[in-house]
Amino acid sequence: MTYNEPRFCDVIAFYTGTRRIMKNNKYYINWYAKQLIECIIGYHQNIDAGLYYDTIIVCNRQNTQDELNEAELFLQKYNGIKTKNGKFIVEFRENKGISFGAYNYAYSKYADEYDYFFFTEDDVIFTEKDWYKKIYDKWTNLEKADSNLGFLAAKGVSVSTNTKNIEGTYFIGMHCHGGVGLTSSKNLDLVKHIGAEYFDYEWKNNYKTACQSEVKFTNRFCDIGKNLVAYGDCLYSKFFSNYQSEVGNPPYIGVPKNASKPEDFYLDWDKIKKNW
Repeated sequence: MTYNEPRFCDVIAFYTGTRRIMKNNKYYINWYAKQLIECIIGYHQNIDAGLYYDTIIVCNRQNTQDELNEAELFLQKYNGIKTKNGKFIVEFRENKGISFGAYNYAYSKYADEYDYFFFTEDDVIFTEKDWYKKIYDKWTNLEKADSNLGFLAAKGVSVSTNTKNIEGTYFIGMHCHGGVGLTSSKNLDLVKHIGAEYFDYEWKNNYKTACQSEVKFTNRFCDIGKNLVAYGDCLYSKFFSNYQSEVGNPPYIGVPKNASKPEDFYLDWDKIKKNW
């Protein structure tokens, strides 16, 4: 591997329950999540990211009272299995705080084991060779000139001007899209008690609340004078079609936007595996 130290991980927030984007489509709920798992696993087992890192998949469960469903059982079997650049670690938790709660969960549990945390949602799949090395190399170059570097966004940075906080008042929030990107364990330690209320709520398909959490997850670095920087190039593909504007207009490799019939949910594995 390119680097032996420091220690790196990639945290993937995964969900096997009802999705807002799919409008509760039964074909996704019943069996398509398993194909998403196969896609994620395949890229991490075949694409050389350029450095050694472990892949921590945090599965937010829709109902923790039920036994693991078919997709979750399928995911569980990869715990401890080798990837191209490390190993898989699979965690299951209650779906509190959606992706950002999963990010916090991974950091809280593994803070002492990794020096750098890369966060991503399950439908953002990094498909470029050396993607982690490229992002970390930019981090180290930026850090030489900016001691206040807080977060390097892999999907871009924007400013939200119409977001309400818990108290119902508006605030201007610079943030990284989806909380996707790289930061250090030291930085996370500085902000772990800032804006914690945004990651403890029960998400009940409340889009406004979800947006509040997305903004605050990385905006809290700004609260302590840290800077958010966009990587620039697009190193990933989307699993779901681009239902909103995306930086770099990434291709999608999974579900078309208005999928509704069973045949809409079949993956083009020949197309996907060409990248492997």
